Amino acid sequence: MLLFGSKVKKQSTDGKRIKKYLHYGVLVTFFAAIPFLAVYSNNIVRTSISVVLKPLMWMIAAAWFLYTLFAFLLKSYIRSSLILLLIIVVFFSYGHVENLLQNTHDFNPASLAKALFGIYCFVFVAGLVLIFRFRTIPRNIVLFVEIAAALLILINLTHILLFEIQTIRIKLTTQNVSLPKLETSVRRDIYYIVLDAYAREDVLREYYSFDN
Repeated sequence: MLLFGSKVKKQSTDGKRIKKYLHYGVLVTFFAAIPFLAVYSNNIVRTSISVVLKPLMWMIAAAWFLYTLFAFLLKSYIRSSLILLLIIVVFFSYGHVENLLQNTHDFNPASLAKALFGIYCFVFVAGLVLIFRFRTIPRNIVLFVEIAAALLILINLTHILLFEIQTIRIKLTTQNVSLPKLETSVRRDIYYIVLDAYAREDVLREYYSFDN
């Protein structure tokens, strides 16, 4: 009877661990997807979703691998996910912050890179100290991170979805338009006005048979 009870208790504990692992794993997936969705959302006119999908899948796979490795070493799913969030934020924000400061202020590029690298190292170490300082991570912090990640995913997906709907509507509208046939023996000169912008890879392939 005691043996049966211990088995049931072990199964219940294992079930809770798997549930926690998957719960924070979903959060890790959000962390990994946000940078790629944000880049695609801001450049949706110039690129296609097929260009983003492959690196996105690799990023999610790498995030899950690191999350599993950290969880195995630290024996804490929540700390592992927060460390991964810190790594992603530091890695993907560095270039954007450097470009922003370089464009808005007249900094020496080498001096700016050194100063920014030092600041980011300090932020990363300080973040690790805060994560390991608490014996138990406050639930409010976890809830804030979950809500922020969900909102960022929702905002970017909404923008992408609205653009795709608009694109489909334009295609359906142009397909039903019939141009009048002009019967004339005079052939006019035709000029193409190409604006200073670069078309998406799929547009160049579909309309101009050009492999970019």
